[in-house]
Formats: sequence, C-alpha cells, structure tokens
Amino acid sequence: RYQRKKFVFGLASEMDCAAKSFLMTNFRERYLYLLGLKLADIVIAQTKQQQDLLELNHSKASHILRNSGAMEEVSDSWPNRENREILWIGRISPEKRFEWLLDLAERCGYLKFVVVGAGNYQTDYERELLERADSLDNVQLIGRVAYSEISLYYKRCFMLCSTSPYEGFPNVYLEAWQMGIPVLAAYDPDGVIAARGLGWICSSVEEMASVLSDIEEDAGPWEQASKKTKKQYLSSHTLQTNMPVFESYITKALEPV
Repeated sequence: RYQRKKFVFGLASEMDCAAKSFLMTNFRERYLYLLGLKLADIVIAQTKQQQDLLELNHSKASHILRNSGAMEEVSDSWPNRENREILWIGRISPEKRFEWLLDLAERCGYLKFVVVGAGNYQTDYERELLERADSLDNVQLIGRVAYSEISLYYKRCFMLCSTSPYEGFPNVYLEAWQMGIPVLAAYDPDGVIAARGLGWICSSVEEMASVLSDIEEDAGPWEQASKKTKKQYLSSHTLQTNMPVFESYITKALEPV
C-alpha cells in the first residue's frame, strides 16, 4: 500500500475461505492473513464453492478463474486399463487422508497402487503410514519426483485416486484428465466430476472398492469417463482458454478507483 502497488490474491483451497482455518497455528498468522485478504484489490477463486464461502465468511467478493493444466501437451494416446495401476499423488499428511488409500489397497489386492509424494514433518502419523504402506505388496512408494518426470507415472496408470476431503481445484485432476485418466475421489470441485462423468466420487473406502470391482466386471463406464476427461480438459482448462480471462482480471485490478 505504501508503494501504491496493486495486490491480486488467488485462493488455493477451501480452507482459505473458512471462517477459522486450522492450518494457521497462531494469532499473528491469522491476523496477517485476514488483513491481506481484506486489502486485496481482487481475489480470484477456483470454484463457485470458494466464491460463496469467501462471501459468507469474510464478506469479500471474488472472481472465478478455472484452473489450467501446466503440462506441455495433451496426450495423443489413451490410458490402458490393463496396466492395472492406480496412482496417488500428494503429501503424506492428515488432511490428505493417506490411510484411505492403504485401506483401499488392502481391499483390492488385485491392483497395484503407486504413491508419488512424501511427508514434510517426520511426524508419527507419517512414519506409521509409510511403514504400513511398505508392508503391503501391492503398494509402491516412489517418494518425491521432479515435475518434469511426473507424466511417466500418469502414463502407467488407468485411474487417479484422491482421498482428500477438501481441496481447491487439484492440479492432479487436470494432469490426469489431459492424459485421458478418470479420477476416483472423495472431493468434487463444484460437482463437475459427477455432473460430467469424469470419474467417481465416493464417501468411503468401501464405495471406492466397489467402483473398482465394478470396473473389473465392465470396463464400459471407465472407457466413457476416459473420453470425457480429455474433452473436459480441452474445453475448459487450457492456458489458451483461461489466460485471457486472467489478464482481464489483472487489467481490472490496475484500473484507478
């Protein structure tokens, strides 16, 4: 403000819009965050849900911008269900509910579960779950990988699994969709997955296991979802589609009050 600079803030998660965020551990963090939110010239939300929560909890208006994929190109090929690998990518932490994936792996021993990611804090939660994962024959722990290598793991799988109860608009969804890979998830941003047939939304591990079992019996729904994911990505989540919208918000923020 002293330097007369404009500030555009992009929401990253529904927790950014919550009345109280458990991710902020002390008063100083909460105070500075709320002050920054109040002073932002423009706030950009990823979903209508975020926009509504921000208005409800903070009386702050925002603009919606669809997330865009960062991979260089959309895959020309289609995923192969015969690969029999399910991919999980993320941070080993309570808010990601990694234990759901391990429960699912125990129920679906006929499939292989590949885990890309690691914990950040070496907590008991991380250690116990990683030890449990290491004991399961059908779970492969990859650890952290460079972003330039991440497409190699998408190419090996036929499904992306996400166990988080809340997110923003996950980049992993976009990365999977541009490869034609459906998602098996607990969180559906603005209901787009259920509405457009981009995968399956489940409220329990048992539901996830049931979906995978049904796909074993009949691959038709999976094949349909695979085709819809790439169509969704190309129509709504490319840089060419969304960057002009982003530019218009930046331009709006620069206009004199």
